[in-house]
Amino acid sequence: MRGLEQKVVVIAGGATGIGAATARRLAEEGASVVIGDVVVEPAETLAAALRDSGANAIAVEYDAVDEASVQRLADTAVQTFGRLDCWHNNAADTGPTGTVTDLQHDATTLPIEVWHRSFSVNALGYLHGVRAAVPRMLERGGGAFVHTASDGAFLGTANLSAYNSTKAAVLSLSRHVATRWGPEGIRSNVVSPGIVMSRMMQSVTPQRRLDALTRRTPVNRLGEPEDIAAAVAFLLSDDSSFVNGQVLSVNGGMTMR
Repeated sequence: MRGLEQKVVVIAGGATGIGAATARRLAEEGASVVIGDVVVEPAETLAAALRDSGANAIAVEYDAVDEASVQRLADTAVQTFGRLDCWHNNAADTGPTGTVTDLQHDATTLPIEVWHRSFSVNALGYLHGVRAAVPRMLERGGGAFVHTASDGAFLGTANLSAYNSTKAAVLSLSRHVATRWGPEGIRSNVVSPGIVMSRMMQSVTPQRRLDALTRRTPVNRLGEPEDIAAAVAFLLSDDSSFVNGQVLSVNGGMTMR
């Protein structure tokens, strides 16, 4: 893809899953990657592997809920690589045990602390990323955001009331950024995954359920983190220079809009 080589990209939530696949893809495209994560050990392992392959990569411990921590993540990118070009908001709260089943409540049974925690990470955490990155991008004359949402933002599911609401908030935040700073050279788009076969998804979903989901998907398979990473790479690249304020669903056709 055009325009990713030598760009500095922060992946906020990049140690595993979609974030890790994105770090690998961007490194292959020649970008310098800053892998931020609240659990820093796997981020450090990934960064070391990328450096061994000849890429520029560092890992930074950060907490999306703590604005000062997010600011330090951005500062570290600039201090290490001299600038900040792109930011991938990818952190997500998946409950106290790290599985999305912790979030499966309707609006009447949802513990209020789950609502607050979900919005703190998935919405406020993304706002923190915007507030950290925009001034540094403006210093460069522009930049690009990609925010990870979910097709749950469009669906009226019976559970996941908090999670899906946060992802709908991400769409609005991205469009605000696109409108407010588009004239100053900053683009902002959303990648909206469908069912992605992360290790967590495989561990908590019965095979019969995965088989049923596959049958509902026109391409006859479920997604992989690399599928989302490819979309993120495109939206950050100069090949998408005329794409702003959009939502790209990457779901094999399970939903069509």
